[in-house]
Amino acid sequence: MRRRPFRFFVVALALAPMAAGERNALAGTDEDGDVERVQSSSCSSSKIQRQTLFAVSFPPDTPISAVVERWSRRTCRKFLLPRKLGERRITIHSYAVVLFEEADALFLAMLRSVSLGLERAGRFQRVVEVERQDEPRRDVLARFSIQQLQLTSVVSSPVDPVALIDAPKGPGQMVRLGDRVGKRAMRVVEIRPDQVVFEAPGNTEKETLQAVVTPGWEIGEGWVGTPGP
Repeated sequence: MRRRPFRFFVVALALAPMAAGERNALAGTDEDGDVERVQSSSCSSSKIQRQTLFAVSFPPDTPISAVVERWSRRTCRKFLLPRKLGERRITIHSYAVVLFEEADALFLAMLRSVSLGLERAGRFQRVVEVERQDEPRRDVLARFSIQQLQLTSVVSSPVDPVALIDAPKGPGQMVRLGDRVGKRAMRVVEIRPDQVVFEAPGNTEKETLQAVVTPGWEIGEGWVGTPGP
């Protein structure tokens, strides 16, 4: 199994109390009072390196507003967030650090899990409500067996659960129910907080990919630890 290159800087995206002043200029309000301008004057970096590693941990039923605020602070992106949409809640279970592009995909998956998306609004990205549409199922990670894969993160949702699965080579892939994974094109039939269940073609057998919790991580408690080398 591929190990993450821990020599790179690790950024923690966790839900924890912000220090006094940390929210300085983080959020403003449009004139109508119904939309927050989420922007950070003290974001971590004006440029996120593609080699940066993120540790993502949000406890059950975290409001979307908290997720958007954290993502803005870590990436220096600016968002417009209608207050009512910000009240929607998500749960993410995380078991390892992820690359920036994977963290970005997780952020979009969190929004999608509660029927939200993004659209450009000048210098901002506006969080909008989107209609759920059926998408064609994909074949992913076809070069590998299920045993070679690692379950990295799960966005829990009764409507659109998503799992981030890592492979020995290349970035992780987001998988949804119905996607076909691995050399045997095993179909995803269930996504649980700590495992993904696959079914072989013809419903002949099932196989489970179980999350392996790295020592030092407390999953779902809003605390992020950095795995050792």
